[in-house]
Amino acid sequence: LDLSEVPMNLAPIPSDTPGSSSRFKGVYKSGKKWRAEISIPSEGGNVCLGRFDSEEEAGSMYARAHYKRARERAPH
Repeated sequence: LDLSEVPMNLAPIPSDTPGSSSRFKGVYKSGKKWRAEISIPSEGGNVCLGRFDSEEEAGSMYARAHYKRARERAPH
């Protein structure tokens, strides 16, 4: 997933799932790290965006991928 043209400083998206391990959408605790993933059906389902030291970094990466997906799906 190429995010090179997506702004770097997007704020994480708050989770809407009560009891989630993270405060942010698309972010999950994985051992001592935080994993970011997004669902992209055309890519076969969930796409791992990486593992990060902080929940905020993972949340920001998900926000960037979400931004790109929303732009791609928007009518031109």
